[in-house]
Amino acid sequence: MPRNSPPQAGRHPELDALASKFFSATGAARDAIHKEASVLAAQVGPVATHYLRVMEKVVANGSKDYLAKETKRYVPLSFSFVLIP
Repeated sequence: MPRNSPPQAGRHPELDALASKFFSATGAARDAIHKEASVLAAQVGPVATHYLRVMEKVVANGSKDYLAKETKRYVPLSFSFVLIP
């Protein structure tokens, strides 16, 4: 994230970096990154819950299948809500 960018709701830069590493890793490396994210999550608080939940579901369900299914499910949802200023 560029220095002058405002923070994004529900996002954490260190957890974003770990999530990127997690999705490009496999096997034991993925487990180690998940453990590192868990330690950081304890320090960060509730904003970290979603990061850990997605990592756990990817491991349990297989990354390609889970990500494809969730993308297919979330994209229509993101366009179905009317944003009121």
